Amino acid sequence: MTGSIGLFGNANRGGIMGSATTVLRVADIDGSLAQAWDELPAGRGIQADHYDSYAWLAAWCSIADAATVASVRIPAVLDGDRPLALLPLVARSRRRWASSWQGASRLRHRPVLGTEQPEQEPLGLLADEVARTGVRELTLRLPARDQATAAMATALRQAGFHVHQRQWSGEYLALVEGGWAGFSQRFAGCQRSARKLARRLRPLWEVTLDEYGPGTGVPVADGYAIYTDLYSRSWKPPLSDRWERYELELLRRTEALGWARVYVLRVAGVPAAAQLWCRLGDVAISIGTVYDRRMAAISPGTMSEWPVQERLFASSPPRLIDYLPGAANQLKERLGPDRPPLVRLEAARRTLVAGTAFPLRREFRALHPAATPARTLGRRVATRLRPPTRRERPRVRRLEIQPGPPTLPVATLELDTPVRRFLAVAGGHASPEAMARRWAKGDSWWRVGDGPEAFVRLGAGGRAGRRPLREAVLLDTGALTVEALV
Repeated sequence: MTGSIGLFGNANRGGIMGSATTVLRVADIDGSLAQAWDELPAGRGIQADHYDSYAWLAAWCSIADAATVASVRIPAVLDGDRPLALLPLVARSRRRWASSWQGASRLRHRPVLGTEQPEQEPLGLLADEVARTGVRELTLRLPARDQATAAMATALRQAGFHVHQRQWSGEYLALVEGGWAGFSQRFAGCQRSARKLARRLRPLWEVTLDEYGPGTGVPVADGYAIYTDLYSRSWKPPLSDRWERYELELLRRTEALGWARVYVLRVAGVPAAAQLWCRLGDVAISIGTVYDRRMAAISPGTMSEWPVQERLFASSPPRLIDYLPGAANQLKERLGPDRPPLVRLEAARRTLVAGTAFPLRREFRALHPAATPARTLGRRVATRLRPPTRRERPRVRRLEIQPGPPTLPVATLELDTPVRRFLAVAGGHASPEAMARRWAKGDSWWRVGDGPEAFVRLGAGGRAGRRPLREAVLLDTGALTVEALV
């Protein structure tokens, strides 16, 4: 890490005593910093996550190409060589950073901290460092259940970003209350199924479960060799050499931290199913499960579930079992009933248009899959779209709503060039000029809310001083309806 702060960072005045903020590259991380980084995730209580470790980042770097590794940016708050907070990101361009890890199947991200309850100051320093670098767009996928998610959104707003959030996918978790007894009671049906299957086989064959990893005297690499052999005979697509290298590197690194576990179920001494787990702090994370499809008749996957759970609770009961986000399967459906959502957080430098472009761009891509990026609104935030045909245009609804007390601040909207282009895209018009030709005499545009939440076009005052609402652009479709806006 020699010289990294001098090259990329700055000392903070008035912040955490003795701390400095910086943006690290992968090459800046030496053994001392890597060790200190790996000590943080296990301290996060039920938010502990192997994705937040340097061990995970190093495993991913082992299969990524040099250019992709070079794109990693890590805003960090450091106390000497000890990290207080980190936010590993990938630079898609000089101005666009994201938590997008190519080829890693990583669907969850969060700031790397060392305590279960996040402190606002380190997150504020991270957000300030991101802003200082000149980043204009930032995209993160964060767990809604983590208090650091809301705190990070607040920090980004205070650092000068518009922040837009929406729920995206979900997690598969099992919260543990009452230790092993409480967990067994909650999943009594799964326990009965696994034990019933094993009882049927024991008169014919011996059923055993072997564990590989810390404290067993058998390295995880031996267990992983059995896992990959079973994988080749499982129902899953072939395991690529690249992915195998990644998983083995991750297991080796997390084994050194005391986290990695491999469990192998044997029937008459023959491997029938295997599971990969990572136990850090209060959380046990399921990384992978396979079984020999030739033995499907005896349900080896289901049979292995309960004895593995018993082993996970043997030393110290976890507070959370984590089956990771992603596509649902029978295991996740049965054993991961707690499903809080993930949050897709999009942040843009604060301008009138920047904070509104994310939700509209997403809607346009859904409506027009063939749309191509264009440089509009002064940056790459909009989409060049084919204007909808007359048949495609939505029908106009006529609403009669009695006036009520105002709940949102309203101000006139300055129709400069970027705003006109934005409105043209939002309305599906061929050009800003074509859009303006549709406006009636006396029409005016207004911004509603602090966000703002909407742009509206009002007609001239009519009978009893009422002004018709001719057009509305909802900037956060999940928070406001047309009726509520009116």
